[in-house]
Amino acid sequence: MGFAISQTTTMTCKLQMADLESRIMRLTNELMNLSRKSQDIVTKQQVEAQRYINQDDDPVAAIEYVNSEAFLTKYKAQLADIQVKEQALTVEKQQAETKQKMLSTQLEGWEKLTENNIKEGFEYAN
Repeated sequence: MGFAISQTTTMTCKLQMADLESRIMRLTNELMNLSRKSQDIVTKQQVEAQRYINQDDDPVAAIEYVNSEAFLTKYKAQLADIQVKEQALTVEKQQAETKQKMLSTQLEGWEKLTENNIKEGFEYAN
Protein backbone atom coordinates (compact mmCIF):
# COMPACT_ATOMS: atom_id res chain seq x y z
CA MET A 1 0.00 0.00 0.00
CA GLY A 2 2.82 2.41 0.90
CA PHE A 3 4.44 1.71 -2.45
CA ALA A 4 1.25 2.56 -4.36
CA ILE A 5 0.76 5.83 -2.47
CA SER A 6 4.34 6.97 -2.94
CA GLN A 7 4.28 5.97 -6.61
CA THR A 8 1.01 7.83 -7.21
CA THR A 9 2.32 10.91 -5.43
CA THR A 10 5.55 10.77 -7.43
CA MET A 11 3.60 10.66 -10.70
CA THR A 12 1.38 13.55 -9.57
CA CYS A 13 4.46 15.64 -8.72
CA LYS A 14 5.99 14.87 -12.12
CA LEU A 15 2.79 15.93 -13.90
CA GLN A 16 2.65 19.18 -11.91
CA MET A 17 6.31 19.86 -12.68
CA ALA A 18 5.70 19.30 -16.38
CA ASP A 19 2.78 21.75 -16.27
CA LEU A 20 4.95 24.30 -14.47
CA GLU A 21 7.76 23.85 -16.99
CA SER A 22 5.30 24.53 -19.79
CA ARG A 23 3.99 27.60 -17.97
CA ILE A 24 7.52 28.91 -17.37
CA MET A 25 8.35 28.47 -21.06
CA ARG A 26 5.17 30.33 -22.05
CA LEU A 27 6.00 33.17 -19.66
CA THR A 28 9.57 33.34 -20.96
CA ASN A 29 8.27 33.58 -24.53
CA GLU A 30 5.85 36.34 -23.53
CA LEU A 31 8.68 38.25 -21.84
CA MET A 32 10.81 37.91 -24.98
CA ASN A 33 7.93 39.19 -27.12
CA LEU A 34 7.48 42.19 -24.84
CA SER A 35 11.20 42.87 -25.05
CA ARG A 36 10.96 42.84 -28.86
CA LYS A 37 7.97 45.20 -28.74
CA SER A 38 9.91 47.52 -26.47
CA GLN A 39 12.84 47.52 -28.88
CA ASP A 40 10.47 48.15 -31.82
CA ILE A 41 9.05 51.19 -30.04
CA VAL A 42 12.52 52.60 -29.40
CA THR A 43 13.48 52.00 -33.04
CA LYS A 44 10.26 53.63 -34.25
CA GLN A 45 10.96 56.62 -32.02
CA GLN A 46 14.47 56.97 -33.42
CA VAL A 47 13.30 56.68 -37.03
CA GLU A 48 10.54 59.24 -36.51
CA ALA A 49 12.94 61.61 -34.76
CA GLN A 50 15.47 61.32 -37.56
CA ARG A 51 12.79 61.85 -40.20
CA TYR A 52 11.51 64.94 -38.38
CA ILE A 53 15.02 66.38 -38.07
CA ASN A 54 15.72 65.74 -41.77
CA GLN A 55 12.47 67.42 -42.86
CA ASP A 56 12.78 70.54 -40.72
CA ASP A 57 14.61 73.60 -42.08
CA ASP A 58 15.81 74.56 -38.59
CA PRO A 59 17.83 71.61 -37.23
CA VAL A 60 18.24 73.16 -33.77
CA ALA A 61 14.49 73.60 -33.33
CA ALA A 62 13.92 70.09 -34.69
CA ILE A 63 16.34 68.59 -32.19
CA GLU A 64 14.72 70.54 -29.36
CA TYR A 65 11.29 69.24 -30.40
CA VAL A 66 12.52 65.65 -30.70
CA ASN A 67 13.90 65.88 -27.15
CA SER A 68 10.78 67.56 -25.79
CA GLU A 69 8.14 65.95 -23.57
CA ALA A 70 5.53 66.51 -26.30
CA PHE A 71 7.42 64.24 -28.67
CA LEU A 72 8.53 61.65 -26.08
CA THR A 73 5.22 61.26 -24.20
CA LYS A 74 3.67 58.85 -26.68
CA TYR A 75 6.69 56.54 -26.58
CA LYS A 76 7.12 56.77 -22.83
CA ALA A 77 3.48 55.71 -22.33
CA GLN A 78 3.91 52.71 -24.62
CA LEU A 79 7.14 51.68 -22.92
CA ALA A 80 5.60 52.11 -19.46
CA ASP A 81 2.69 49.86 -20.45
CA ILE A 82 5.11 47.17 -21.60
CA GLN A 83 7.17 47.55 -18.43
CA VAL A 84 4.09 46.96 -16.25
CA LYS A 85 3.28 43.80 -18.22
CA GLU A 86 6.90 42.62 -17.96
CA GLN A 87 6.91 43.12 -14.19
CA ALA A 88 3.67 41.13 -13.77
CA LEU A 89 4.98 38.29 -15.95
CA THR A 90 8.31 38.27 -14.11
CA VAL A 91 6.54 37.89 -10.76
CA GLU A 92 4.34 35.12 -12.16
CA LYS A 93 7.42 33.36 -13.57
CA GLN A 94 9.27 33.61 -10.25
CA GLN A 95 6.27 32.13 -8.43
CA ALA A 96 6.14 29.24 -10.90
CA GLU A 97 9.88 28.62 -10.50
CA THR A 98 9.54 28.64 -6.71
CA LYS A 99 6.69 26.15 -6.88
CA GLN A 100 8.72 24.03 -9.28
CA LYS A 101 11.64 23.92 -6.81
CA MET A 102 9.24 22.98 -4.01
CA LEU A 103 7.80 20.15 -6.10
CA SER A 104 11.29 19.00 -7.04
CA THR A 105 12.21 18.71 -3.36
CA GLN A 106 8.96 16.90 -2.64
CA LEU A 107 9.55 14.59 -5.59
CA GLU A 108 13.02 13.68 -4.35
CA GLY A 109 11.53 12.76 -0.98
CA TRP A 110 8.83 10.58 -2.49
CA GLU A 111 11.30 8.87 -4.81
CA LYS A 112 13.55 8.12 -1.85
CA LEU A 113 10.54 6.76 0.05
CA THR A 114 9.58 4.58 -2.91
CA GLU A 115 13.14 3.28 -3.14
CA ASN A 116 13.14 2.46 0.59
CA ASN A 117 9.77 0.68 0.27
CA ILE A 118 11.14 -1.44 -2.57
CA LYS A 119 14.25 -2.34 -0.56
CA GLU A 120 12.14 -3.22 2.48
CA GLY A 121 9.84 -5.32 0.30
CA PHE A 122 12.74 -7.35 -1.06
CA GLU A 123 14.34 -7.72 2.36
CA TYR A 124 11.00 -8.91 3.75
CA ALA A 125 10.69 -11.49 0.95
CA ASN A 126 14.09 -12.99 1.71
